[in-house]
Parts: sequence; C-alpha cells; structure tokens
Amino acid sequence: MDHFRDVMVTKQLMQLDAGGNKFTWSNAAVVRNLPHSHRDHCPVVVSLYGSNVINRVVRMFHFVMAWQTHADFSTMLQASWRDNVELLDSLLSLQVSLGEWNKSSFGNIFKRKRHLLACLDGVRKALEIEPNPFLFRLEKDLMTEYKIVLVQEESFLY
Repeated sequence: MDHFRDVMVTKQLMQLDAGGNKFTWSNAAVVRNLPHSHRDHCPVVVSLYGSNVINRVVRMFHFVMAWQTHADFSTMLQASWRDNVELLDSLLSLQVSLGEWNKSSFGNIFKRKRHLLACLDGVRKALEIEPNPFLFRLEKDLMTEYKIVLVQEESFLY
C-alpha cells in the first residue's frame, strides 16, 4: 500500500470527481463513467478540456437495425454522409440526421404497432356489420403494413 501511495504522489495522480461509478484516477482530466449496457464494465468519457465538453454528451448513439427495413433509409443515408470531411465529423453529422429522420419518418415502432392493431380491430368490426370491397382492401393494406412493423420490431429487439 505504501508503494501505491508513493506512485500516486510521485506521478501527481488524484481521484477525479466523476458521474457514475467511482474510483477513476488521472492526473489532469475530467472523467464521466457512463452506464453499462451489455458488458460488465462501464464506458468512460475522458475530457482533457474540462467538464464543459462532457456536458455535451447527452446520450450514446445506438444504431437501430430496424432502420434498414425502411424504404427511405438508403436514400437518407447517402444524402447524410459527407465524404469531404473528417470521419468523426461525418459520423456526428450522420448521427444528427439519423435522429431527425428517426423522429420524422421512421417513428416509434411500438406506437405504430398499437395504432395498426386498433385500426385492424375497427375495420374487422365494421366488416362484421357491413362487408364491402373498400374495407376488405383496407384490411389487406393494414395487414401488409402490420407485417412490416413486426419485422421491424423483431430487428429492433435483436
């Protein structure tokens, strides 16, 4: 233990104030421990420029596999990627574009599934009262859309 303390003093190491898990050591940085997701260790954000840089890290970006099932995904991806800049800048730009696209075009899979089930229920009840070709086509279209949402849900969960 004395040797450990000697190294701490000699190297001028100190414990940093950190959000999340404790016991992160350094001699000149601000550290934020992020929550772990699937591993037994937590990712760490290290900022050599102070806490103001860390405050910009709102949440980690996660690619959603279900996005690839959307008809407009490939077009959006090509339009958002910037070849003429540094890789990190392209990734940050893509992250912003994907976030906006997710809200405006892709949406919430689970909310869309509930909506489609409610619509199908309403169409089926209407068909029981008075069958007609429009309602049969609508039921078929809703079922097609529902099957797409099920595929998206499955790829979202895995």
